[in-house]
Amino acid sequence: MNSLESLNGTNITFGQLLNKASRDWGDLNAIIYNNKSYTYQELNLVTDLLAKGLLHYGVKKGDKVALWLNNSPEWFFFYYAIAKVGAVVVPVNTRFRTADLEYILNQSDSSLLILGEPYRNANYYEILKNIAPEIESGNSQQLNSERLPMLKRVVSVHFSTPNTISFEDLLLKGKQVPDLELQNRESQVDPNDLFAIFYTSGTTGFPKGVMHSHKMIVNMSNVAERLEMKNTDKILLFLPLFHVYASQVGLTAACIKGACIVLMDSFEPKKAIQLIKEEKVSIMYGFDAMYLDMMNHPDYNQEAIQTLRVCMCSGTRGILEKVVQNNFKVINSYGMTESTGVTSLTFLEDSKETIISTNGFPLAGLSVNIVDPQTKQAVSTGEYGEICVKGHSVMLGYYKKPEETKEVLTEDGWLYTGDKGYIDESGYLHLSGRIKDIIRVGGENVDPLEVDAVLISHPDVFKAYTVAAPDERLTEVCAAFVQLHNHVADINEEDLIAYCKTKIASFKVPKYLFITESFPMTTTGKVQRFALKQTALKRLEEQRQKLQLKN
Repeated sequence: MNSLESLNGTNITFGQLLNKASRDWGDLNAIIYNNKSYTYQELNLVTDLLAKGLLHYGVKKGDKVALWLNNSPEWFFFYYAIAKVGAVVVPVNTRFRTADLEYILNQSDSSLLILGEPYRNANYYEILKNIAPEIESGNSQQLNSERLPMLKRVVSVHFSTPNTISFEDLLLKGKQVPDLELQNRESQVDPNDLFAIFYTSGTTGFPKGVMHSHKMIVNMSNVAERLEMKNTDKILLFLPLFHVYASQVGLTAACIKGACIVLMDSFEPKKAIQLIKEEKVSIMYGFDAMYLDMMNHPDYNQEAIQTLRVCMCSGTRGILEKVVQNNFKVINSYGMTESTGVTSLTFLEDSKETIISTNGFPLAGLSVNIVDPQTKQAVSTGEYGEICVKGHSVMLGYYKKPEETKEVLTEDGWLYTGDKGYIDESGYLHLSGRIKDIIRVGGENVDPLEVDAVLISHPDVFKAYTVAAPDERLTEVCAAFVQLHNHVADINEEDLIAYCKTKIASFKVPKYLFITESFPMTTTGKVQRFALKQTALKRLEEQRQKLQLKN
């Protein structure tokens, strides 16, 4: 049966996809999480109850629903429930704190927030309360927040407060709504409708909401085909579900083929190795630093990973060579949030050299072109330029940012990625750098302007500029240069790093911070970030040499 077939023969919505998976793979496990499993039928039943609960509380087609949950089965339930009622899911990074959260909720126009229980050092309710203290004195039916005017209700998952709607209450209310009401709503949802807004850092200093329709399913069907995925596969998923990569290549592709997700809260090398062995995992997704961590763990050996038949990875050639040498059956890829996470993939039968040295062959239905960054004219085969993508995987645009959308997306559908690369004579893509200044910390994108803004918000900081510094494990980390106000004498680098930790996600916090008296400038008065990069490299090398002398 064609995995994209629906009743009317057209592409399907995410709600229809789960309905179909429940019919086709009903008794097969969809999720295994902490020794508990859910079949596709069970996943669909819970999702329907939650969807009807959302209807009970007045969630309308097109409403924005923010999903701030750690990796868990509940993430799956809500994701598909939001799809079934025709609302728009806004996944929120679980490492976000007050400034990030306030911006995302307001910019996305989210009217409902689904809030997870405390996890490790993050208490999401307390973070929300810092922004919207009215939640303590309000009621679960109507939040009236001065700083979050669009947010009307909050759902709490596996913790209880008197001023939120509990997960259990949502299920109970769902039982009171007739099935026909949900079916009627589902029939109003079209594959071309906006379904998700994924926030990613951009060049404006603030995250941009990347809009995607239900047609993400088409690209994920092609990814699943390239991976030769089957309903007997088990996929280890420790990447965060709020990323397009994990939610689509993991969750959506599995649902298309009836595969099972072996879910982890977060990445832990020891537990990952253990689950691969115990569950006989056959597919794994990750970034190169994660593979290195597993290889360096005492529990790692060839027997532990013998069931793995394919490992999806994107990283630098040097690290990939080590991963391949350790017998991980890796395939390489290229993609970005604006193109549904995956544009190109190597094939399973490709040589090790092809896998290490290329970022794969474009997926079916996608066009990839290389143009001169200045003239936007196509360059010859093998010539470097800016990577451009066109096809069903390309975003609808940036939410409420028409000017930023026009900068990267043409009227005829070409996405200018800002990445540098070339296409070889065999049609394989080679990523060779970035035109943009985005800092990529592991699998996270960080806009240096956003970090600059947080540092400058400190009362003792006059100016701040952030650049990328190399890192053996994460590829890049943030290094910030700070100029203090003249009167300041009692603040140091550690104080400023600690300040950042209270304001932004941990991956955005500078690993290195240098207090300086001036910045290298151009003749027109602009700070030369490339010169700051060179200075950072020099200072880090000096620090390394000093440590060697001490030892």
